[in-house]
Amino acid sequence: MSGQVAVGDLLDVEVGPVAHGGHCVARHQGQVVFVRHALPGETVRARVTQIGRKGRFVRADAVEVLTASPARREPPCPVAAQCGGCDWQHATPRAARGLKTAVVREAMSRFAGVELDASFEVRPVAGPRERAAAGTEAPEGLGWRTRGTLSVDPSGRVGFLGHRSHRVVAAGQCLQLDPRLERADLFGRTWPAARVDFVAPSVGEPLAFVAGGAPLTPLTERAAGREWSVAADGFWQVHPGAADALVEQVRSMLEPQPGERLIDLYAGVGLFGLSLAGAVDGDLDVTLVEGDRRACDLARQNAGERPATVVRADVDRWVGRAGALAGADLVVLDPPRTGAKAAVVAAIAQAGPRAVAYVACDPVALARDVATFTEHGMDLVRLEALDLFPTTHHVECVAMLAPR
Repeated sequence: MSGQVAVGDLLDVEVGPVAHGGHCVARHQGQVVFVRHALPGETVRARVTQIGRKGRFVRADAVEVLTASPARREPPCPVAAQCGGCDWQHATPRAARGLKTAVVREAMSRFAGVELDASFEVRPVAGPRERAAAGTEAPEGLGWRTRGTLSVDPSGRVGFLGHRSHRVVAAGQCLQLDPRLERADLFGRTWPAARVDFVAPSVGEPLAFVAGGAPLTPLTERAAGREWSVAADGFWQVHPGAADALVEQVRSMLEPQPGERLIDLYAGVGLFGLSLAGAVDGDLDVTLVEGDRRACDLARQNAGERPATVVRADVDRWVGRAGALAGADLVVLDPPRTGAKAAVVAAIAQAGPRAVAYVACDPVALARDVATFTEHGMDLVRLEALDLFPTTHHVECVAMLAPR
């Protein structure tokens, strides 16, 4: 198969279904071709960019659309086809959510054996009302990214990397970025570093700073009806409406009651556990487990006078300790992109909580963990998906699991 095509070849292909990762599947002379910048149902001319291992598949970029999908639009950004920061700028926002819906459906079916209801769909999330009131609201699907890291090219200009590349695409702007970041002058100066971090907190002025430099004073974010101390270069949701939307989903799934014990795994600065504690009219026994030292310090600060136990520990090891999860009524977990994986999932299920809320940024990793929950007697009873990363292939899911 590998001898049929070579890097640089042009292939005319009919584009098939979307696949996880920001591309669609096509075939050329029986060989699988993963095509970027195309849409299902189109006919495109694609340039081969990579031959997969043992020639089992080909990667290619659509360079000419021969038959266009009704869902296609002109990408708002002139370098969308070169930059790896966006996958679906060439699709309307509604169509892009439809593609993500199909990806989540396929992942749950293939890896968890779960067929989602016909009404399931990825839903958009609006930013805070303050942004619109301040005149900084961007068009749908743009202007949402409030924090992240840009790479620096040899001339000192910043940009995102190209797809599967170390080449910096320095366009002089990025339409994903929150409009407030214009005040940080990211693109108007040169940088003496390899990477630059940026953040536009919900409270205070936007910042741009050399990644990996001296720690900065914690910033203030506003979510779930209160303020939070967050490291400038630490983890916090990048979409301005994400924290509120996710907390609401977790709260509605778990419905915490006074006197219950809640375990928050991969807790970060305490967003979920402390928000749920604040929503209960009475005491909620909250334990936050997080491996990062700075995040734990900020979680204790965010807890204030509210009783909460903050444990600095690797989650994989902590859940294996005797009695660590004993008596847990509720568990919320927000693991990294690779998922919680089998050992953590098994420990949670064996502890027998009445409900689990699993926040996931990768539908395949989530589906695999759902399959493990099922093996241990807990079933998926609800799944919500939010478009917190418009124009990209990423999608955030919140799953509720309960004992069978």
